[in-house]
Amino acid sequence: MIFTRHFALVKSEGKKFILINTLNGKIVEISAVDKDHILSWIKKGSVDKRGKLNEFLMLHGFMYTNVEEENKERKLLVDKLVCNDNSHKKNIDNIAFILTYNCNFACPYCYEKGINNETSTLTQQMVDAALEMHMHSLKSIHFFGGEPFLPQNTEIVKYILSKTPNLKYSAMTNGYYLEEYLDILKSVDIDFIQVTLDGAEKSHNKTRILKSGKGTYKKIMRGVDKALKSEVPIKIRMNVDENNIVECQELRESLISKYILFKDILSFELYPIFQVKSKITLMEKIIEHDMQASSNNDILDYNHILQSGLPIENYFAVGSVLKPIIHFCNAHGTQRFFDPLGNIYSCILSVGNEKAAIGEYYPNYVMYEDSIATRNITKIRECNECGLALICGGGCPLSFINKNENIMQPNCQGIKIALRDKIPCFIKSKKQIEGEELL
Repeated sequence: MIFTRHFALVKSEGKKFILINTLNGKIVEISAVDKDHILSWIKKGSVDKRGKLNEFLMLHGFMYTNVEEENKERKLLVDKLVCNDNSHKKNIDNIAFILTYNCNFACPYCYEKGINNETSTLTQQMVDAALEMHMHSLKSIHFFGGEPFLPQNTEIVKYILSKTPNLKYSAMTNGYYLEEYLDILKSVDIDFIQVTLDGAEKSHNKTRILKSGKGTYKKIMRGVDKALKSEVPIKIRMNVDENNIVECQELRESLISKYILFKDILSFELYPIFQVKSKITLMEKIIEHDMQASSNNDILDYNHILQSGLPIENYFAVGSVLKPIIHFCNAHGTQRFFDPLGNIYSCILSVGNEKAAIGEYYPNYVMYEDSIATRNITKIRECNECGLALICGGGCPLSFINKNENIMQPNCQGIKIALRDKIPCFIKSKKQIEGEELL
């Protein structure tokens, strides 16, 4: 008998450890003594007879007769995942339109800074070309930018809504012109409108400023207020750093109290800005605070970001079903962003970076062979030998693109952070809430 190579160990509370079977999704809690036995088996390449421990591990699929048996099971699973992934790519049900790269704000941390052709705007012909590709399976459309709700985008927004009036819609907007767009948005089914606040008025007006330098808080909040009273669902995104984390958490509590009558259509997303150096530490603080401050019933509305990570993270955060993955996130599969320059992207963080485009849709249609959308663990040599690949998905390739490197290589940082930092934090916080063993 051999112990599976498809496993992960995570430190739990006290002298306990979480043992994760990355092939079949089984998750159990074991003692430090059992952990030491397992590590010794792996080192020797064979399993000692240890009675109840052997029976327990065999019951949960951690043991195999030989390597060939384990490899066969992995191949069957991966083949099925690849087949399902290819099917999903043929039936994409959500697309996003980048209406323009232009924006009326001058936020210092904007990752879209320096994009050329900021004045380009999506045309009706582009909309028609994108819709034609996916109309047979489309269920929802997302608006993105730059800033999608600029006054000059009103007509193209109306055109899109007129073409697909029965779909669900969502948008990420800075919120400055939300009030002006409400009459248009109320005419369709809105999933959510995401608006960003960087804390209370004084803090917000230091970063979320117009290009003229003028503050934006009061106008944004007028729009949020009117949207909620018009029954338009609002998600408030807060970009957190070391200076505003407590203020953002306090503002969230204030807004929850103020809009208690609209609690079913008001949600939040608190997350460290991408450039902050202490991102991991801040994320741990957010996890600990938010999981303890919210109830299990409303935890996702309290902070949607707690279910935006790898499936293994989401399992420990909010109890989501743990499913094996062959790519890091939806950007590698079914996300599609159509920009005003005729490019197609699959990752929200890569839009405008033509090196990260996965294809073109206007004036001619072409999909690139090696891109984020075609990358998965079957195409990364190291992942084929890694026991964590099915909970990691090969990691995020964006850093490789920015360095002009081959994207068909693993980025292991994400799963390392998850196992070392995030999941232990989830476990600790959840046990404090429930007052009992997690598993």
